Amino acid sequence: MGTSVLSGMTWCRAIEPVVLRQIDEPLAEKELAHEIEALTPIDDDVSGAVREQYEQNPYPRWSGGVFNNAPMKIDAYLRTHPIMIDLGDYVSPENPSVLVAGCGTGQHALAAAKRYEGASLTAIDLSRRSLAYGKRMAKKFGIDNVMFRQADILNLVDQGLAFDIIECSGVLHHMADPIAGWQSLVSMLRPQGLMKIALYSETGRQQVVRARAMIAERKYGTTSEDMRRCRRDIIDAAKNGDAGFAQLLDFNDFYSLSGCRDLLFHVQEHRFNLLQIEEILAPLSLRFLGFEIVQSQTAEQFSETNPTLEAWTSLQTWHMFEQQNPDTFGAMYQFWCQKETDA
Repeated sequence: MGTSVLSGMTWCRAIEPVVLRQIDEPLAEKELAHEIEALTPIDDDVSGAVREQYEQNPYPRWSGGVFNNAPMKIDAYLRTHPIMIDLGDYVSPENPSVLVAGCGTGQHALAAAKRYEGASLTAIDLSRRSLAYGKRMAKKFGIDNVMFRQADILNLVDQGLAFDIIECSGVLHHMADPIAGWQSLVSMLRPQGLMKIALYSETGRQQVVRARAMIAERKYGTTSEDMRRCRRDIIDAAKNGDAGFAQLLDFNDFYSLSGCRDLLFHVQEHRFNLLQIEEILAPLSLRFLGFEIVQSQTAEQFSETNPTLEAWTSLQTWHMFEQQNPDTFGAMYQFWCQKETDA
């Protein structure tokens, strides 16, 4: 029996959510995928492998969100707790143009579309299936100021695009050459434009590195059976006293197949430290503005030993703090920077 037939049948109330999630929504996404325009070719080998991963396992799979916040001017948002970025004399554009580069299934893009007052937003990704997921969710929440497009960051340079804000979270470290990808994004950022970047921390990701080494050693594949077997082995190790692997159990992504593949089985991963990031920013004509610190405890702990305002924008100071507190950026470095006027 075909899925379209199953979709049209009447089901009891207990089964309806399963039919919706497993049949109706994938059918809707299949139709929406045909509507998504391709901005660039995807001809880089690593980009192709990453695209294939997310075609098989769109990430993140999500069903709800809080999109009822009142839109704000860019400067008002960044100056608000808990971000509290010092923007100096920056003035928000009336109708900012925003790029979310590597939007996945759209959760980040839709939040940004609702966040910035008067914004028009372009959301790009390698995976058409992920983009269709995001497009379906945009329709679900009635968010109409987002254009979903298939594109490779590496090939965007010649498209004549320009943006006031570019957000790229958890993407560059999955490219063959993260710096080349970053340079491509900077070329599309207007002078004094703002950029949010999220990158894996070498220090904060050590247990993931251990898990990836175990996966390679035991030759786990990316089938659902292998990923489940790997998870059981990690859980067993944690139960037997492996405190490092026990930390992996705190990641929400560990408990879904798409999430686990993104967390532990990704086809490409780079990691950074803050001194490396400092060296990268200057040639890109980017000025570091500060981290998004979600954990208030982290902010309090940092301020206790670094009471000056200058410390908050010193990557060397943050590097020393991270060495003493290796779990500070266990998820990712998430930070804002600004393009220099004369870049």
